[in-house]
Amino acid sequence: MAPGVAEPCREIERDPELATLGQVVTLVEAAYRLDVGADNARGGARLVFAQRGRGTLLVPVPLAGLAIVNARLDGKPVQLLLDAGLYRLPLDREGDHVLDLTFQAPVAVGPAGRTFTFQAPTFAAATLDVTSGAFDGDLLVSGAGRVVVASRPGPGS
Repeated sequence: MAPGVAEPCREIERDPELATLGQVVTLVEAAYRLDVGADNARGGARLVFAQRGRGTLLVPVPLAGLAIVNARLDGKPVQLLLDAGLYRLPLDREGDHVLDLTFQAPVAVGPAGRTFTFQAPTFAAATLDVTSGAFDGDLLVSGAGRVVVASRPGPGS
């Protein structure tokens, strides 16, 4: 991993030089919401990071398979970097940071029916609220400590 890169979900001090400088990023809160429909899913995420130490860090945002359509860091638009299929968030100052994301993803259709998979980074304190209206398939979730699935009537019901 390149110098200046940290991973969320736990404190990482992989680079001895960064560890000496005390540069660490920790994921302290994660909340996700999904609305899964017949053909796609739309949702959002709120990730809170605590950055300790000075210098710019590129923090991986491991939400594979999602098309991020809007990202805001501390209430301001931010551009995430896409590196080999992994989004990275540049953090350049010490303190707490709130990343709000809006995303969408396709629902897979196969011989066994419809499937939607949501893989968040493993974080026991993470919450995921799911609404599934027109979706009538298998919903596979990993990473969240609390998952609430609510169905709402489809059109015409």
